[in-house]
Amino acid sequence: MNRFFIFLGILLQTTAWGQQSQPVVSLAGIGAIKLGMKKEALDKLLPAPVQLKNLLQSEWEPDTVQVQLAGVDYQLVLNKSVDERDKSAIVVYAVHSRNSQLKTRSGVGMGDDKLKIVSTYENYMLQLAPEYDAESGAKIKGKSTIMLYGDDTPAMIVFELEGGKVVGFWVAYAEGC
Repeated sequence: MNRFFIFLGILLQTTAWGQQSQPVVSLAGIGAIKLGMKKEALDKLLPAPVQLKNLLQSEWEPDTVQVQLAGVDYQLVLNKSVDERDKSAIVVYAVHSRNSQLKTRSGVGMGDDKLKIVSTYENYMLQLAPEYDAESGAKIKGKSTIMLYGDDTPAMIVFELEGGKVVGFWVAYAEGC
């Protein structure tokens, strides 16, 4: 009987490990890292506090930092809050990852093509754009992005494409012109 309970415990623990899922990409963010999340809340998630450089200067620029959370690598853009009630807060302005297991709530993931993105999100505003070289201004062959805009949120999901396939995700605030 004692062996039965030990076996049951091992089985339940193994099942729980197998059910741990990768972070989901949504208009709110990627996994536990959300747009607008204050630096203090972000620091509680991470093993060590995020170190800032640019935002601490009087003539500030956003800070871009690399972090890892639950085995997933992220690139975060931190900026000062645009919320009039809390202009001094430093918040997550954008989050990026190229983790191979990432998927959107609708199931678009790494390796999926443009057609799957368009057919999955046909009722959303989508924008397709080629990538350009920052120095020369020339189009980069085989690289593009599809931006998915939310109806009720100032955010967007950016699907990074190489060779017509998803290779990365950005979730960021969508700034209008």
